[in-house]
Amino acid sequence: MTTPRIVTSLQTGLAYYPRAKVCTETWLNNDLSPYYIHSSTPCDYLPITIVPGAGEGYPSATPKRLGGLKQMISDHPDAEWFYQASCDNYVFTKRLMALLDELGTTSEPMYVGGDVCGHLSVGSQRLTYASGGATYLLNNAAAHLLAPELDTLMSQLPEHPFEDALVGWKLQALGVKPTLYSDKFYGCNPFRGHCGNHGAAPRKGIVNPISFHYLSADEIQRVHTGGSEWQQ
Repeated sequence: MTTPRIVTSLQTGLAYYPRAKVCTETWLNNDLSPYYIHSSTPCDYLPITIVPGAGEGYPSATPKRLGGLKQMISDHPDAEWFYQASCDNYVFTKRLMALLDELGTTSEPMYVGGDVCGHLSVGSQRLTYASGGATYLLNNAAAHLLAPELDTLMSQLPEHPFEDALVGWKLQALGVKPTLYSDKFYGCNPFRGHCGNHGAAPRKGIVNPISFHYLSADEIQRVHTGGSEWQQ
């Protein structure tokens, strides 16, 4: 069996399955295979991989992501990269692959993404982490460093509800800081500003993005079909 260069998790929920389907018809392609669509409810038109006990709604994103990561590492322990994304992202896959070429292969842990929310204070600790909304990557070394901690992290979910900050906090405790490309991994909607707020000003000055966040199904299609200035 060929060792995957990258294994991808697309996190979604029952209410968003039509949007997840648009992802599979646009950017979620062979470059990002093998991929999983992690959720908690089966679907007759998507190959959902169930994360037991995750539930639905916004709080379910964290157990889906952590449970999904645990499964990816278990199923593909030799993969070079593990990629976390959601069904409201658009990913420019050719640019992502070019970044992986640039980063190369290393035995040192790498944790790569975009710093959207700035910094978070956890007790007395100042934390910088890669935004989950902007998508992020763990190389093989970082994933296996984190893997023994995943069950403990999942047991802490009521106290620490945000998966991206939780992963960043644990990796920092393990001596791994994020490599951030905030001019490539965007945690914003380019048409409607940060958090995709209706009526917000479009984001300006974006050049050669790798990812966008908070997109509707129509906006994913709009980016993909070249109806925007960012098409790769």
